[in-house]
Amino acid sequence: VSEQQQPRYRLESRHMTWQQHEDSARQLGCTLASITSEADWQQACQAAAGQTVWIGGMRHDSGNGSGPETWHWSNGKSWGFTRWCRGEPNNYQGREDRVQV
Repeated sequence: VSEQQQPRYRLESRHMTWQQHEDSARQLGCTLASITSEADWQQACQAAAGQTVWIGGMRHDSGNGSGPETWHWSNGKSWGFTRWCRGEPNNYQGREDRVQV
């Protein structure tokens, strides 16, 4: 899901890696979605239409925390609002460093 100037989301349905989605969004003048509020969450989920999609969350620390000490948004927005599923983030096999919804 990519985001333009205002929180308006567009679904990119091609199956790509996180980096490929990020690069594709930037070529369109967008970024991967950063979810900074419940309203953003609702809009992004609606745009995803029940599919699992990449958003702009990136791990910047090797820890397993769920807040800004461990995560940031690829577009530089502040990390504050979270809506992790139960048991997440769990850093599965020490490789979980990007976020999907």
